[in-house]
Amino acid sequence: WTDWRVLEEGWIVRFLGKIEGAGGWIKPVTFSEYMEKEGPLGRVYLPTASYMEMGEWALFPEASGDYARLLKEIKSWRDGERILRFLQGGTWRNFLAKYPEADWMHKRMLDVSGKIERNKDKDVSGAALRHLYMAQCNDAYWHGIFGGLYLPHLRAHIYENLLKAETLVDNLKGDEVSVRTIDINADTCEEVVISTEDLNLFFSPAMGGSLVEMDWRKGYANLSNTLSRWSEGYHMKLKEAGREVEEGARSIHDGVVSKEEGLERHLKFDSVRRTSLREHFLGEDETLERLSAGEGEELGDFFNGLYGAEVTDKRLILSRTGRVRDCALKVLKEVRMQLRDSFSVGYRLEGGNAGGGLKARFGVEMNLCLPGCNGPDSSCEFNGLPEDGSGMGSKGETHGVADMRLVDRFSGLKVSFVFDRPVTVWRYPVETVSLSEAGFERNYQGSAMVFLLPLALPCKDPFAFSFSVKVETIEKEDCWRKVPSAKRS
Repeated sequence: WTDWRVLEEGWIVRFLGKIEGAGGWIKPVTFSEYMEKEGPLGRVYLPTASYMEMGEWALFPEASGDYARLLKEIKSWRDGERILRFLQGGTWRNFLAKYPEADWMHKRMLDVSGKIERNKDKDVSGAALRHLYMAQCNDAYWHGIFGGLYLPHLRAHIYENLLKAETLVDNLKGDEVSVRTIDINADTCEEVVISTEDLNLFFSPAMGGSLVEMDWRKGYANLSNTLSRWSEGYHMKLKEAGREVEEGARSIHDGVVSKEEGLERHLKFDSVRRTSLREHFLGEDETLERLSAGEGEELGDFFNGLYGAEVTDKRLILSRTGRVRDCALKVLKEVRMQLRDSFSVGYRLEGGNAGGGLKARFGVEMNLCLPGCNGPDSSCEFNGLPEDGSGMGSKGETHGVADMRLVDRFSGLKVSFVFDRPVTVWRYPVETVSLSEAGFERNYQGSAMVFLLPLALPCKDPFAFSFSVKVETIEKEDCWRKVPSAKRS
């Protein structure tokens, strides 16, 4: 919109032309020229504030809804405009509290900035600093009517430049493995970071011992670039419009502009941030439909529980003693670097007394967003073969999976999983509903995959399960060239 209005429509040319033609009553000067001739009018301290709509978007859902209703009420008052200027809503920094993904991206930027500062004497520091500045472009760190944080390609470009900067100053070579513990996101809990020349793995023991970020350093891509399905204050408008349609109103578009009919049915929300290597303990009757809708029942307290962490050179052991219903259970999760482009994940479950016994399913969840998103260049392959309708945006259940590959020919990337025994794979797209300039829209944010195995508790013998993950480069291919131009839209 800015490019079209300011440049293509010629606003900037007209504006500068008016200044040039203003005669003697407007004299353009630089800041330094003005300061040399004019003294200060007084002192002012600027808050982290912006325009009023930004203050509304920065608020948490319930407060955002209350704020919107209050604005509407005050505008109806006879002297409402006089009062409105004092209602600013939330502060910009609240976006970092409202969206943990934005906060993590911001703290990753600060982490990379610190690395550059510590390596400022290197010849590459200038190039790294340029990429850091590009990663500080603000658009992807917040959410407004132009998409912002809700657009995966904007987040991808932030991470691309962070990884380019980081790779320049890290300078890892060959089979070298770097392991560090650091509180990256300033939540008082340390993360564990394992890095090779090809991969970055960021683990949070405080968030279910999960994998928060997995970077493909060779392609400068964060493969965990998934935004969770968070509730928004403006979702109430969509729900109300949907109810009006059910009650016989003409169309949802009469009251709310929406890019597709029935969009309110896609309002599904997550209870925690979407990360990978989170453990599910599910009942035998649990379904993909319920889990994908955020309505699945967790029988255990491991999914978002606190894990202990033990670190060695190429190995991380995460452990937690918790419960699955009435059964005390200990979960050991070992992550070991195999090669610079691959790692293994091994589980060991040890259970105590569970009364009459419990039949359940053990699941490991992954949330990934490849650079090609759910486009035609990306697909899933099971046991070496693609299934019909198995794109990254597909939903389904596949049994007897010994190996799985996520292929992204857009970026030239393949992520392979090899299991020590056949598993059942549930997969579904993570989609958000957000408000844009053109109305409500649905956006693909990533793909969730859950690897499932039957589990009987208590465990008479320790339950063991493992799989390997490999990220490698393949030949790029533009599938759009195969699609007739008339069908591309």
